[in-house]
Amino acid sequence: MSDVWHAVGDDALSKVNDAAKFLMEEFCPLGADPIWSGDYFRWKLGSANPAGSGFLSLAISGGRVVGTVSVTRKRLWLDGHEHAGGEVGDCFSSPSVRLHAIPADLSLRDPNPKSYVNRSIFGRLASETEMRATAAGVSLIYGTSNRNAYPGWTRRLGYQDRAEFRIRSFVHPTANYVASIHRSLSWFRAGFLAAESVLLGGLRQFRRLGGQTLSVERGTPSPGELGELWQRTRPTAGFSLVRDAAYWSHRYREHPLATYEFFLVRKRNRLCGVVVTRCFLGAGNRRHLSFLEWMNEEDVPFARVVVEILYAFRADDIDIVSLYAREQSAESGALRRSFFLPRSRIPIIFADTPLARGFKCSPEAIEFYIGSSDAV
Repeated sequence: MSDVWHAVGDDALSKVNDAAKFLMEEFCPLGADPIWSGDYFRWKLGSANPAGSGFLSLAISGGRVVGTVSVTRKRLWLDGHEHAGGEVGDCFSSPSVRLHAIPADLSLRDPNPKSYVNRSIFGRLASETEMRATAAGVSLIYGTSNRNAYPGWTRRLGYQDRAEFRIRSFVHPTANYVASIHRSLSWFRAGFLAAESVLLGGLRQFRRLGGQTLSVERGTPSPGELGELWQRTRPTAGFSLVRDAAYWSHRYREHPLATYEFFLVRKRNRLCGVVVTRCFLGAGNRRHLSFLEWMNEEDVPFARVVVEILYAFRADDIDIVSLYAREQSAESGALRRSFFLPRSRIPIIFADTPLARGFKCSPEAIEFYIGSSDAV
């Protein structure tokens, strides 16, 4: 491997197969479902994306991809108006290269050889991808950051962690997971599962009381229904993605790697809510169920929807159920009443653009879900 790396813009997506190979070999957990592929990058960064083509930066060393950063175009809905946005993601660099290799040339943004964007593969790629995106008209770039990358984003690259975005992860460990914690507990697995099924069944019947006109079932909504539901539920203030029929189709139905299920909430046969879920294998061969995203009318009882979906997956050997919800919201209260545990805050970071600096939002007017990021 060379001791020099080159920063390369690949918005034409000519090297996405090489990028996917690098990411899968170095960062996909053993035994987990595939996360990246060439088709995945073409799906989200290509012209089929309703928001437009995106941006990809690569670090190349010795003819091999050793680092990646992307910005996927998103249509954002801010205070009742649509804006050209983007999500930064796929931010990885090879540990074996970033410790000793140097850039072949210096950044045009900052030619100081001691600056972060010239010492860090991640910093250089993130900086250059952001520059190309904003030059192309992307006015707001957001992302989610893990603990390791957070200082680089906020202290080195100037991204803002918006405190009003009080998004928290919630998890529900199932009986299947509890039985697997220790070998001695595996003897009681059948009893744990039976007790869980009875508990879910009882909770489901209780929450159905007085709501006989409401149904929650697997199904496929029509584009017309989704478009009408978005028109009825789109917020007049705050932050959201544009979630019309084109969004739901591209994000979930056309995804090249993952398979998603729609749950339709109907009241007297009229669509009043939709929830998207995904089952997948994660690290440690754990089977996950994620509530990726939902769009409901205000009077839809979220606690009822949650327990109906949990009951639908009761025989699927799920280990962990997860989702994001706003702190102190009706959804977070419903989750606690459904035996979900609050976990870490999810930092939503924004590039330092004029729109980001001027945009203000109350915590109650933020719609952000696991599915707001393309990572799951």
